[in-house]
Amino acid sequence: LLENALLYSGGNGPVEVVWREVDGLHTLRVRDHGAGIAPHHLSRVFERFYRVDPDRGRHHGGTGLGLAIVKHVLERHAGTVRVESQLGEGAEFICEWPCAERSPLWKLPKPK
Repeated sequence: LLENALLYSGGNGPVEVVWREVDGLHTLRVRDHGAGIAPHHLSRVFERFYRVDPDRGRHHGGTGLGLAIVKHVLERHAGTVRVESQLGEGAEFICEWPCAERSPLWKLPKPK
């Protein structure tokens, strides 16, 4: 997420990263201030090999797998990822997953 934000910000502003833990839920928000993502691409950005701009991928490397991997890892930890974007205003990726003690997938021993 950070690499994408830096790449797509295009020097148009800072990349913002916010981490919070509230009520047993981790939230990570990564926002860039680049060109943004057109509405018709938003539902597909987490698909394997999907690229909003295929030409940009060829020039900067990348396989179109990064966001699909993020989504898969979060789903394996009972989490979610979504994107909010407006053209010309950048994009924000929001990841949420339960803290270890609340996750159905993580059964950690309690400290003594």
